[in-house]
Amino acid sequence: MILETRQKAAVLLLAVGPEAAGEALRSMRQDSVADLVRALQELGESAIPGSLVREVLREFRGDLERERGCVRASPASTQRVLSATLAPGPRRELVSRLEREERSLKLFAEFELLRPADLALALAPELTQVKALVLANVSTELAGQAIKHFDEEERVGVIMRIARMEEVPIELALQVGRVLGDRTRQASRNANPTAKGTTSPLRRAANVLGELDGSEEGRRLRQALRSADQALAEQIDEEAFALEDLVSLADSAVQRLLGRVEGKTLALALKGCDAAISEKLLGNLSRRARESVNEERELLGPQSLSAVKEAQSELLGALRELVQSGQVTIQRGSEAQLVQ
Repeated sequence: MILETRQKAAVLLLAVGPEAAGEALRSMRQDSVADLVRALQELGESAIPGSLVREVLREFRGDLERERGCVRASPASTQRVLSATLAPGPRRELVSRLEREERSLKLFAEFELLRPADLALALAPELTQVKALVLANVSTELAGQAIKHFDEEERVGVIMRIARMEEVPIELALQVGRVLGDRTRQASRNANPTAKGTTSPLRRAANVLGELDGSEEGRRLRQALRSADQALAEQIDEEAFALEDLVSLADSAVQRLLGRVEGKTLALALKGCDAAISEKLLGNLSRRARESVNEERELLGPQSLSAVKEAQSELLGALRELVQSGQVTIQRGSEAQLVQ
């Protein structure tokens, strides 16, 4: 059983009991409390193994490290935590809001079962902002394939809307989900669901756009975006890739990337990388080149954060060129491969 960070925090709350959890939550902001309660609800009726509880306790450290057997997440335990934390009025308001959020997520989850062409057909008569709302709440793979069925002008508008999207009122999401859900519920159901996650609007727009990388459609769409809003297009490009993406690349793709980056730039960029990224990059250098980069990194000494960020931007810029030219494909969540 693999838990996300906030779910681990929820297990910790269950392990320490409602009174201690209530004391901790009373000192937190309401949005943080909502996030933890949401995590408790995600655990549902799960029985959390004692080994996993101990692992969470060790991770959080401190005096809480002790054996508790197992804890059970349930609506009753969630209510006990809430009762020890919030007054009846705020508690009811929070539970009601979380229930509405859950309903809105389930409504959008229905679209994951549609073929891209069917989703595009369902969205065809809708306003650009509605198209953007739906595509921002489905998997980037489905969104990227569906957007191919829009005309070029509409694609530009949708990408720009996704990039600029602010928090959407839950009631509006529910209304859109209900209307479109009724229209598409009988459509073909072949696509595999993928969680949207908590990425930023710019990152979601970049991911959708990334589904077209290497194609003529993708090239034209990027050009149209730059013509429509150069600054926004540059922001989307900057968000398209993160250092963490390097870990998912095939070794052959990393080697091609390293061939485009000077040793000094790589050495400086590595000063701000975590161990996994450093290992991935250095592991794809020859022994001699690896020793040279490590020596260069030592000789550089302390560097300003801005200098390190600039080197990393140059590294990611080289990756962006490879991806957008179709030489490298990043498949987030699965193996990336080099396209010969």
